[in-house]
Amino acid sequence: MLVRGPLLSVIFMLVAYAAMTNAPPVAGQNRRVAASPFPKLNACETIELVDPTREAATNIAKGDLRPFTVYGLTSPDAPGIICPDNQYHRLQSRGGTLVSDMSVCGRGHSASNADPAAMEAYNRALGASPAFQQSTGCRAATYCESRYVKRPAHLIATKLDPACPNEPGILSSIAGRGSAADLGAALSAYDGKSPRGKDLLTGALVAALESSNQVNAKILVAAGADINGRLRAPKDAAKPWGPSPLAALYSRDPKRADRLDMARWLLAHGASFINPRAHEALKSAVTWSERASVDLLIKGGASPNGALSRAELDSRAAGNIGTVVNDAFETPFYASIAHAAAFGERVPEDTLAIAVRLYRAGGRYRAGLGDVFGRRSDPRALSVLLAAAHREGRLKEVATRIERGMSNLAASGGSSDAQRRTLDFVRAALACPTIRPVAMEDRIKLCSTGEV
Repeated sequence: MLVRGPLLSVIFMLVAYAAMTNAPPVAGQNRRVAASPFPKLNACETIELVDPTREAATNIAKGDLRPFTVYGLTSPDAPGIICPDNQYHRLQSRGGTLVSDMSVCGRGHSASNADPAAMEAYNRALGASPAFQQSTGCRAATYCESRYVKRPAHLIATKLDPACPNEPGILSSIAGRGSAADLGAALSAYDGKSPRGKDLLTGALVAALESSNQVNAKILVAAGADINGRLRAPKDAAKPWGPSPLAALYSRDPKRADRLDMARWLLAHGASFINPRAHEALKSAVTWSERASVDLLIKGGASPNGALSRAELDSRAAGNIGTVVNDAFETPFYASIAHAAAFGERVPEDTLAIAVRLYRAGGRYRAGLGDVFGRRSDPRALSVLLAAAHREGRLKEVATRIERGMSNLAASGGSSDAQRRTLDFVRAALACPTIRPVAMEDRIKLCSTGEV
């Protein structure tokens, strides 16, 4: 397989690794830290793989604990071996510079010629060694781990595998891809009453909704899955929320006519926005321009500002923040403005109406939002942004940012009549006592006597 990752980062990693393994130990340095778990070996040594188990035993005796890897140092994986939290970078690749047993030693972009089954057999023998486990923290993977943990289970399982009872990946895969009968058979083999068992059901519910398998989703809710994604046995007690089932329903683009009905069903059966990640459903509905869903989710409690309350927004840079899930993600209101701006001068009516709906629901201006408007902007979309900024006393700030951006475009030769019209519109907004966002009227009425 080809090595993934930019060449520069690869060179940096190799230099760093060489420095780490070849530098003399510092006085007083802990011996365990200073010593590499791998002795200095022939980097280009090739194993014939005639008898993988015997060859692994020979190399273990020599202190060569290097397994076969698939993608090398940039994105490593080792067939037949499992590492905690997928930390395969702990493993030193055998063979050439980056990929295991390359056909031409030292060429980082060559593919491996080794037989995959033989590589895995060698790695399993290596992973069973106490010396390997102590040095790397990794071990030989079980059949179930190799098949359903290291590989994407959703590409494999549609029925219960008797050899792997209670394997989380299988249940989620059946929930998304299997029939109701297959899911029923799988549920009979799972413990749905313990905290961990209930979390498995909840994870399967998310998988069913991501795959738009609404029949299975309803079966899982009836079986005890948490409709809001609360975890009964979280790894961190301070983080009791897993992925939101409601957000999972809107996570993929296909415009299914029954998605709105399923959202109604979830809300009617207890789904809410108590899970901070549920607000991602609104952002996704904005992105897909699903106007009816946007209206339903807002009525159900979704916030145009993501998971933060108004008080929290006020305390954090006047709304310059995304959601508590990840501050780098834009809020639903931000997404609605950015989505409209992407259309330039001809924004679809549904897209405009969604932006206005989120503004009316309390959408907050955040710094940098004006930067999404380019040289060709629909004044109707721009009016929604200006209204949000005006409502918070930040109109001059956003107007200055837009004018600066347009000036930079002009300096680079990007000036146009459309750009000048945008600037004139923004400058006129500064004189308005209030601003009314306009979505449906052909004539733009920038100033109004009352808030809309």
